[in-house]
Amino acid sequence: MNKTKRIAYCLLSNKLHGAEKRVFKLALSSWFSSQKELSPFLFVNLELFNLAQMNTELSILLKNNSSIIKIIPKPIINQRVFIHFWNMFFLTYFKIVYKINILHSYLAAYHYSLILAGLGSKVVFEVTSPDVADTFISAHKNTRIESYLQTRLFKINCVSDSVYNRFTKTQYIFSVLSKALIYMNYPFVSVRALEINSLDDKTRFKNKENVIICACRFIERKNVLKFASVMKDILSNYTDWKIKILGKGPLEIELKKILHEYIENSRAYVGYTNSIIEEFSKSKIVVSLIKPDNYPSQSLFEAMATGNCIVVSNSGNSYRLVDKQNGILSDDFRSDMENLLSSPDKIYNFCVNSYNKFHSDYSENVYFEELSYLYNN
Repeated sequence: MNKTKRIAYCLLSNKLHGAEKRVFKLALSSWFSSQKELSPFLFVNLELFNLAQMNTELSILLKNNSSIIKIIPKPIINQRVFIHFWNMFFLTYFKIVYKINILHSYLAAYHYSLILAGLGSKVVFEVTSPDVADTFISAHKNTRIESYLQTRLFKINCVSDSVYNRFTKTQYIFSVLSKALIYMNYPFVSVRALEINSLDDKTRFKNKENVIICACRFIERKNVLKFASVMKDILSNYTDWKIKILGKGPLEIELKKILHEYIENSRAYVGYTNSIIEEFSKSKIVVSLIKPDNYPSQSLFEAMATGNCIVVSNSGNSYRLVDKQNGILSDDFRSDMENLLSSPDKIYNFCVNSYNKFHSDYSENVYFEELSYLYNN
């Protein structure tokens, strides 16, 4: 009889973006309830837990899985050295008390993961974006102790092959870490929390609004300024359409300057929402212009699941999300949007096909089968 492995998903952050939401959904997935070999826990800091409670979708998952969530309390002294000690103490304490076999960590849990790996723990660190990969590689080049501890990681799991390829570009780093480096062939897509009706008839589609959404962090790599600038011009010719740029980040003030006229007359919105699924359920078009890749974006999967036409920049593995049936792989964003908005029937067909593509092509089970193999090999 196989012994049950206890997996702790470790997530430390002071912001709730797509990567953080993905980890919550993964760790709290009902898939685990049918498994005897794997038993999940979620180690999370109090600040992030409170942010997740304000999210419409995540709050339900938190309520239904409270027994496996272990919260690191707020540090009693707000000093960096003490905070590091505080987090390290609770992660170690949780690991021992709950007899964790494998720690699967993300983002700001990176340094704690290295220490635990150096002390002999079995640790998987997830590289969630090109930015995280570049930081990881830079540390390997510049810090001897850190580079050694990286080699003690059980697995370095890249969220996609394009992120994995960041490591292959530096041959000597790849050669040192190659035994631990892997990437998932199949993306994690949370479908169980989505309760969405089919869009087989136009009556249901007509309940959607003429809204175009761009949902991401407001940083350069996400190309939100390009989206805002182009749509500012296009909206003047398509007066029955609105746009929403949903998220947070350092470019928010600049975005609001670009769109101030449309914001004032309620044809544009820039800001954060705790109800992204609800927003996608109402919209017709979702745009993503991320560099170097739009895949695998959790928000784009959610946009497909809620029946949106998908417009993405033609880069990296974006083609895995969009084909000629459910949206546009865009090389000329302005021209593509103008042509699309002139074709309401095409938009409708793209929306229906997105819904169908999501529900026929993606499954949590395939991802978890791959994840189980990772833990056992």
